[in-house]
Amino acid sequence: MPQIYDFARKEIGVTAKKFYTIPKILITGSLEVMEKYGIDVPFVDYDIYNIEAEALGQTIIYSDDRTPEVDRSELLIQDRSDLNKIKTPDFNSDRRFPLIIEMYSLFRKLTGIEPVLQFCAPFFGCKYQGN
Repeated sequence: MPQIYDFARKEIGVTAKKFYTIPKILITGSLEVMEKYGIDVPFVDYDIYNIEAEALGQTIIYSDDRTPEVDRSELLIQDRSDLNKIKTPDFNSDRRFPLIIEMYSLFRKLTGIEPVLQFCAPFFGCKYQGN
């Protein structure tokens, strides 16, 4: 499975902010590009490494021309005590989780394929490396 999301965004000619925050653009644009380049098994792909961290409170930088990224000047986990900040997010309302749910639903509707769920540990924005 190729990691195609930012390539697809550039191919359809939309800003990164729109692509990563509007499910219809991401899903239909990605499917269009997969078809154009002969990817025979469509899938949902996006910046999975940001979703959980953002929902926990990590600041994410959005721009018009790059994939969203963790604000490394303001990491959520600076030291061991910051681990207490971590609470289970509300998947129906916290940050982009509702958009991700909408993307998967739209993908299923357009393709008839049950999407493979992707997730990542929320520690991409973590400075603390201790025990």
